[in-house]
Amino acid sequence: MISLISHFQKRVLIAFTAMTLATGAALADDKINVLVWDEQQPVPKKLYPNFPGNYIAEYMKKNPRLNVTSANINQSEQGLSTKALNEADV
Repeated sequence: MISLISHFQKRVLIAFTAMTLATGAALADDKINVLVWDEQQPVPKKLYPNFPGNYIAEYMKKNPRLNVTSANINQSEQGLSTKALNEADV
C-alpha cells in the first residue's frame, strides 16, 4: 500500500509540475496541449475507480489555458502514438 501511495504522489507531483510550467508558459493566447499518460496498473478500485491518470487529467482540465488529453497503455500504440506525442506540448 505504501508503494502505491508513493507512486501516486510521484504522478501528482509530475502533473503539478507540468501544470505549473504550463501556467507560466500560458502568458500567450495559445492553449498548452498536455498529454497525461497512465500505465493503469491494477490498483484497488476502492481507491481509484477511474485510475490516477484520469483523475490528474480531469483536475488539469479545470485550467482553461490547458488542452488536456488522457492516454493509457491499453490504447493503440500504448497511447503514445506519433500523432499524440507531436500534438502534446507537455
